[in-house]
Amino acid sequence: VQNSVVPDVGPPTITMVSDDGGANPIAAQTLTRTEETLTLIGNELASVTAVEIMDGNLVVQTILPAQEYVVSNQRIDIPAGIISDAAEGNVRTVRVWNTIGASEAGPQEFKIEAGKPVITASDFDNQVYDRAQTLVVQGYGFKSKAAGETRLAYIRVDDADGSAVDDNGTGFSLPSDGLPRAAAFEVISDRLAELSMDSIGAAADGSNRRLRVARKTVANAADLDLSLIHISEPTRRYAISYAVLC
Repeated sequence: VQNSVVPDVGPPTITMVSDDGGANPIAAQTLTRTEETLTLIGNELASVTAVEIMDGNLVVQTILPAQEYVVSNQRIDIPAGIISDAAEGNVRTVRVWNTIGASEAGPQEFKIEAGKPVITASDFDNQVYDRAQTLVVQGYGFKSKAAGETRLAYIRVDDADGSAVDDNGTGFSLPSDGLPRAAAFEVISDRLAELSMDSIGAAADGSNRRLRVARKTVANAADLDLSLIHISEPTRRYAISYAVLC
């Protein structure tokens, strides 16, 4: 509406890039893309059509269309999960476009890292899942440029109380140790992956189960808190059963 009443006569400008809702400029250290919102403060932002993440003069990700992230003529919020693994790296900047042209890059330079993966849905949410089938999961943070955690590689299945029922321990027919265990994924993109059939064990059988996924794990139970920051759970539950063939 603002742009219809007072049309843009020049490109937009970015006066601050923030990861705390615009209260302060982003620190140089990092933006955790799966957990933090990237806020752009400036002018003539209501008509922005595209947002570009830059590595020097190189565009590493284009967010298009960008209208759904416009809050006002002075603010754009890009929520967690929109920035992809392609944008990860050091010394990143942001610029935006409207119909007139591109802004200068925002004044802050920062690092982008992945953060923990997040599951938003699976193809068996609120249904009975047969362990002999593949399981498609949707979310973000499934890939990363970080060494040693480039893609989903671990799972844990929890009960309704959040206690592990299928993990590294049960995978070796031992008592549960709470640590995620290795599993085979086909990681199609940062937002889509397929868990191979028979990846979930019999220890997980039952109702109201939750799947957690991770790109890396730890070796010792004493470091469990560290491993859990790399594990996320879906918003819905599903049951797991044996295949029944007649």
